[in-house]
Amino acid sequence: MDATLHPLAWRFASMIEWVCKMMGRDSQRGALDMTVQMVASMRVQRLGRRFAALVARWQAGTLPIVGTLRRRPAREARGAEPRPKGLLPCGKNWFRKMFGETAPPFAGNLLNILESEAQMMELAAATPLAGRIVRPMCWMLGVKPPEYLQLPKRPRKPRPPRVRKVNSMSRMAWANFVNPEDEGEHDPRAIRPPNRIGYGRRRGRPRPG
Repeated sequence: MDATLHPLAWRFASMIEWVCKMMGRDSQRGALDMTVQMVASMRVQRLGRRFAALVARWQAGTLPIVGTLRRRPAREARGAEPRPKGLLPCGKNWFRKMFGETAPPFAGNLLNILESEAQMMELAAATPLAGRIVRPMCWMLGVKPPEYLQLPKRPRKPRPPRVRKVNSMSRMAWANFVNPEDEGEHDPRAIRPPNRIGYGRRRGRPRPG
């Protein structure tokens, strides 16, 4: 291992090197496919290299300005086809499901670096790229990143106000619509009372005597 590395990058690289060795032993015990284990190791090592390069730029004072960070357009805007299914699962906690013995010490060492290293907090305050590298490692291990690395919650979209449907018909119009009056209503011998006196209203409960 390069002795000229920044202490933070050296500690991070030592953790990655140890994890990759443990992954090989863990995959043999769990009868995991060698190709899948190699792809998982490459992903972990890639995150380690990105972190080391970011620390080197931080140490040299060549970090990119926050406002000039390139933002990837949405998939619809890019017109790209969906990615083919890879060998590694997606989502949170996938590393722990595949490497049950390696994940707990890996998570413990990672959280120890994130919570106890003051330089790690300084790096995260200097550039958001630190969180973009570390957060995926936390997610694949099923651990919650420290508060200073968490993304702000997205504001919820305001719901449109509910429009209550109000019956614009008058009581008499509604009564005539539900129970149309016939010609016999004006006949004194008609059995059904007219709507104007409240035909069909619910009777009130009798009061106790």
